[in-house]
Amino acid sequence: MAKFGGKQKGAGRPKGSTTKPRISDYLTPQEINTLVSKAYEMAASGNETMLKFILEQNFGKAIQPVEGDFKGELTISFDQTFKE
Repeated sequence: MAKFGGKQKGAGRPKGSTTKPRISDYLTPQEINTLVSKAYEMAASGNETMLKFILEQNFGKAIQPVEGDFKGELTISFDQTFKE
């Protein structure tokens, strides 16, 4: 008989299933530095695509700005959890 409702053992998305592999997972810090240096050389010669790819793989993509027609007030509140 099927169970209905509630938490089920083994249900849901497996841990790590949304984690994408990155270059830094497979290279040493020295190899990454060498790769970034070569990418800078390519960018200096006019090819910035490689530099962008390497930096995005190592540090993640840049935050995209949000655009729109927003109206109203913006309220900023601070969490006091880590206050000393």
